[in-house]
Amino acid sequence: MKIILFVVFLNFFNANHLLSNYSSDFNLEMFLMRKGTNVKIIILSNGINLPSKIEIERKSTAPLSKFRKILTVSKEQLILFKKHKKLLLTDHYPESRQLNSYYRIRFVSKKGLIKTLPNIFLAKASNKNSITFGDHKQDETMFETEEEKKIITYEEYSTIFSVKIIGINILITISGGKSLEGSWFIERKYSKPLASYRRIKAISNEYKELTINGEHVFIDRYPESKKLDAYYRLMVILKNGKILEFPSVLLEKTANGSK
Repeated sequence: MKIILFVVFLNFFNANHLLSNYSSDFNLEMFLMRKGTNVKIIILSNGINLPSKIEIERKSTAPLSKFRKILTVSKEQLILFKKHKKLLLTDHYPESRQLNSYYRIRFVSKKGLIKTLPNIFLAKASNKNSITFGDHKQDETMFETEEEKKIITYEEYSTIFSVKIIGINILITISGGKSLEGSWFIERKYSKPLASYRRIKAISNEYKELTINGEHVFIDRYPESKKLDAYYRLMVILKNGKILEFPSVLLEKTANGSK
């Protein structure tokens, strides 16, 4: 009995010892706010040092759901984080608002060990306009102080983006975009409850060259339904980690799948 109690005490001591070391090294806090189709994530740091790598993981309360990586803080973001002691991230593809979720920070310590912070619970939303917060703090003002995302246009980046139906095919035409150095994606969502944007095409460097030097036509080979309004857009992740989400282009539903 004494041996068992000693082992339990030793495990408890080690866990608290690791936590106290973590807190004194980095002092990270994470706050969540679900608003609309996105989840805003704010990480605060009061420490001098930062982990060499920070990742955000998420899982839902659905059966068999497991934690998976959804965001990795880039080197450029780490530099800004260290300077401002605050970092704003966005989960653009959260779990369904009808499910509770859990978020957590996963990081690499000074000694190269992978560790995780305790989970933060994010409640489901009653409707698409509801706002919910992580269970640790409910304060919308901390998110409101962040600079609102600048609305960008295709014209600003000398890019043309159009969508149309020809026969049974949905054709997405892109031209220009020379100044958009980074990874390009085509995203789509439908006008149905709980729908959110999903990546349907990652544009390779070869096709980017064709687009920049003229134009290129991409085919949405697996549309969900032509009997629903659909929205398409270009999304670009620049080399510095900044995400550009261009305005959506409406593709109106058709009665018989042709136009």
